[in-house]
Amino acid sequence: MNLSSSKNSNDSSKSDDSSAEKEDSFSAEEQPIQEDEVFRLLNKQSSTIQAPKPYERQLLRSTLEEERKKIIQSKRKDQEKLMSEMKTKLDEEIKKFEEAKKQMTTIKHTRKEKKKGSSNLAQFRQRLMPSSSRRKASFQRQITQPSLSLAKIIKQDRTINTVPRPLEVRLQSSLLFDWEGIPNPECLRVHFLKEGRLEFDAALSLLEKSSQVFAKEPNLLELQAPMTVIGDIHGQFFDLNNIMRLSGEVGPTNYLFLGDYVDRGCFSTEVCFYLFALKLKNPRNIYLLRGNHETREMTSYFNFMLECKRKYNVQIYERFMQCFDTLPVAAVVSTESAGRFFCVHGGLSPDLNTLDDIKQINRFGEPATDSLFGDMLWSDPLVVEKGTSLENVCRFSFVTFDYNPRGAGYTYGLKGVRNFLKENDLKCVVRGHEVQKSGFKKHLFGFEYFGFRTPPGDDEVPVITVFSAPNYCGKYFNKGAFLKLDDDKYTLHSVEGVKDVPYCFNDFSDAINFTFPFVAANLMKIIGYVIGYMLFILCGEEEDEIDLSISKKVMALLRLAVSLQHTRNNAINSARPDNFKAAREQDFENERIPISIKSDNAGSYTVTLHDYRTTI
Repeated sequence: MNLSSSKNSNDSSKSDDSSAEKEDSFSAEEQPIQEDEVFRLLNKQSSTIQAPKPYERQLLRSTLEEERKKIIQSKRKDQEKLMSEMKTKLDEEIKKFEEAKKQMTTIKHTRKEKKKGSSNLAQFRQRLMPSSSRRKASFQRQITQPSLSLAKIIKQDRTINTVPRPLEVRLQSSLLFDWEGIPNPECLRVHFLKEGRLEFDAALSLLEKSSQVFAKEPNLLELQAPMTVIGDIHGQFFDLNNIMRLSGEVGPTNYLFLGDYVDRGCFSTEVCFYLFALKLKNPRNIYLLRGNHETREMTSYFNFMLECKRKYNVQIYERFMQCFDTLPVAAVVSTESAGRFFCVHGGLSPDLNTLDDIKQINRFGEPATDSLFGDMLWSDPLVVEKGTSLENVCRFSFVTFDYNPRGAGYTYGLKGVRNFLKENDLKCVVRGHEVQKSGFKKHLFGFEYFGFRTPPGDDEVPVITVFSAPNYCGKYFNKGAFLKLDDDKYTLHSVEGVKDVPYCFNDFSDAINFTFPFVAANLMKIIGYVIGYMLFILCGEEEDEIDLSISKKVMALLRLAVSLQHTRNNAINSARPDNFKAAREQDFENERIPISIKSDNAGSYTVTLHDYRTTI
């Protein structure tokens, strides 16, 4: 029994050794146990234990190995259990994250679909509406939306509370244009009356759309009465608003503008943007012609280029010039019984014989001052001064064309007008280009001083000037006017200027830059007085004791200060003449063509000028 048991124990120990060798690869605790160390520890617990016999030692070793294996297996199970629990929790967290992400994606997609569906539903409802109801709804929507934008004004205390603060929020394309791309002129008018401006994209889009519409029109417009003719505006937007309020709403009232929308005034961009919006909204009810100021030379010489730079940028100015290049040249308004009226900005030219000559003009570019195009923009009727004898008036009636004091174009006389009207079956020439005290003038070429209502031999006034900028440049004290052409008659209406107009400094500068010359002059005066007083105290009262070089510098400083102040005062006082005649005489140089333009073409027509002059 002992042998068999020892044999079995040896076999089991061998198997245990082999299994122990297999388990050495996965734990540092599975190193072979030192028997002496084990017994040493056991001896500490009980000193009565005797040293085991060899077979007992083998049995003890096998028992210890089994216990060790159980411990290792239990630790492995605990580790596996812990790893499985951690993996389960991680899988749960990942699952929750994926579900939350999926829910957020679903919510975003649902919101997008709802928004898209609501917009599609609104567009579908608009398409189901009749055309008149759809236009009315669009108009109401565009009127109500800008009011929300206009309400976003920064409220700050002002020195004068009665003066409204200019709008600081620029009008955007989404508020200016409807879903069909048509602008809302009423929204634009209200915005400009509050001194608002446009966003760059809105301004650019308005100019591009207007250029496309103007480019499709012919050089010579063929229009039908009734028609309201308006002359020069020159950047006076508030007066334009007043005139159109008195003459009637666009649509029921047809309008023809004779040019010169820009320069001299401070709201030229507002005038153009508003008229262009009206043109896009009512293309068959409003027409615009080109004036001599709608050119690059004139706008750069006067203040339109500077206005575009200060309010927008140079790119908007270039777009304006490209748009001006597409404006028509002239128009013929036909009536049922009152005849046909030829409408143009300036007037006639020796090169203009028939209306077909106008159709041959290439208007898409800068007009040359020595061409037919330039003559029609710059020419003026002959002016016969009051006090001229009847004999001389009759002599002047045979003048066809003469030299123009403006330096460009011609002065056309009664005979030249008669020839052109008779050749083309026209009744009268309606033009702008000249400021008039009452806003309009019927040109009788001197016969009005002798009681004539029309020139002898004529049944109608040959030339009518219409100027629609009241109190021109703020110093002419003139009225504005507009002409109403009906089927059987025409009427002229004078309009007073608007009094409460926002004031702009010269060159669109601010108050600090405008008052700097005054401050500089006074500072130099004070410095000169202080230095002079110090020299007087230090050197005494005798003049020979004062350094002459220093005293000369002080006197030069004082003279410079006085000169600056005197020049500034003269510039301010010269801008306020007493009456219309004084203002026109004083401003005559500004009515001429600039020297930089005239120098290139001045000699081209002075050589052949007398070829077209005919007198008795």
